[in-house]
Amino acid sequence: MSSFSETVALGLLKNQAIEFVNYNKRQMSRIYPRGNRVDSSNYMPQVSQFEVISFFQISKFHRFYCIMMSFLFYYVLSIEIFA
Repeated sequence: MSSFSETVALGLLKNQAIEFVNYNKRQMSRIYPRGNRVDSSNYMPQVSQFEVISFFQISKFHRFYCIMMSFLFYYVLSIEIFA
Protein backbone atom coordinates (compact mmCIF):
# COMPACT_ATOMS: atom_id res chain seq x y z
CA MET A 1 0.00 0.00 0.00
CA SER A 2 1.24 3.47 -0.88
CA SER A 3 0.28 6.87 0.46
CA PHE A 4 0.07 10.04 -1.62
CA SER A 5 -0.75 13.60 -0.74
CA GLU A 6 -3.73 15.15 -2.48
CA THR A 7 -1.59 17.42 -4.64
CA VAL A 8 0.70 14.58 -5.75
CA ALA A 9 -2.29 12.36 -6.60
CA LEU A 10 -3.97 15.12 -8.62
CA GLY A 11 -0.70 15.72 -10.46
CA LEU A 12 -0.42 12.03 -11.28
CA LEU A 13 -4.01 11.97 -12.52
CA LYS A 14 -3.47 14.99 -14.74
CA ASN A 15 -0.10 13.95 -16.18
CA GLN A 16 0.02 10.14 -15.95
CA ALA A 17 -3.59 9.01 -15.55
CA ILE A 18 -3.28 5.63 -17.29
CA GLU A 19 -0.12 4.68 -15.39
CA PHE A 20 -1.70 5.73 -12.08
CA VAL A 21 -4.81 3.62 -12.77
CA ASN A 22 -2.66 0.62 -13.74
CA TYR A 23 -0.61 1.10 -10.57
CA ASN A 24 -3.80 1.00 -8.50
CA LYS A 25 -4.89 -2.19 -10.24
CA ARG A 26 -1.86 -3.93 -8.74
CA GLN A 27 -1.92 -2.38 -5.27
CA MET A 28 -4.02 -0.03 -3.20
CA SER A 29 -3.07 3.56 -2.48
CA ARG A 30 -4.26 6.06 0.11
CA ILE A 31 -4.69 9.73 -0.69
CA TYR A 32 -4.44 12.21 2.14
CA PRO A 33 -5.90 15.73 1.97
CA ARG A 34 -3.63 18.75 2.06
CA GLY A 35 -2.37 19.68 5.52
CA ASN A 36 -3.60 23.26 5.33
CA ARG A 37 -7.21 22.26 4.80
CA VAL A 38 -9.44 23.05 7.78
CA ASP A 39 -12.76 21.84 6.39
CA SER A 40 -13.96 19.36 3.79
CA SER A 41 -15.78 21.82 1.53
CA ASN A 42 -13.64 21.17 -1.54
CA TYR A 43 -12.70 17.56 -0.89
CA MET A 44 -13.26 15.36 -3.96
CA PRO A 45 -13.90 11.80 -2.76
CA GLN A 46 -14.34 10.61 -6.37
CA VAL A 47 -10.59 10.87 -6.90
CA SER A 48 -9.69 8.59 -4.03
CA GLN A 49 -12.67 6.30 -3.68
CA PHE A 50 -12.34 2.59 -4.04
CA GLU A 51 -14.49 -0.41 -3.40
CA VAL A 52 -13.30 -3.59 -1.82
CA ILE A 53 -14.78 -6.55 -3.63
CA SER A 54 -15.16 -10.02 -2.24
CA PHE A 55 -13.88 -12.15 -5.10
CA PHE A 56 -15.28 -15.29 -3.56
CA GLN A 57 -18.95 -14.35 -3.60
CA ILE A 58 -19.74 -11.89 -6.40
CA SER A 59 -23.32 -11.94 -7.58
CA LYS A 60 -24.44 -10.85 -11.07
CA PHE A 61 -25.99 -7.73 -9.56
CA HIS A 62 -22.74 -6.88 -7.79
CA ARG A 63 -20.76 -7.26 -11.03
CA PHE A 64 -23.23 -4.98 -12.81
CA TYR A 65 -23.05 -2.49 -9.93
CA CYS A 66 -19.24 -2.44 -10.00
CA ILE A 67 -19.17 -1.89 -13.76
CA MET A 68 -21.70 0.94 -13.57
CA MET A 69 -19.92 2.59 -10.64
CA SER A 70 -16.57 2.44 -12.44
CA PHE A 71 -18.09 4.14 -15.51
CA LEU A 72 -19.62 6.79 -13.26
CA PHE A 73 -16.32 7.24 -11.41
CA TYR A 74 -14.33 7.85 -14.60
CA TYR A 75 -17.03 10.15 -16.00
CA VAL A 76 -17.02 12.31 -12.85
CA LEU A 77 -13.22 12.17 -12.72
CA SER A 78 -12.93 13.40 -16.31
CA ILE A 79 -15.32 16.28 -15.58
CA GLU A 80 -13.35 17.31 -12.47
CA ILE A 81 -9.92 17.10 -14.10
CA PHE A 82 -10.62 18.52 -17.54
CA ALA A 83 -13.20 21.15 -16.58
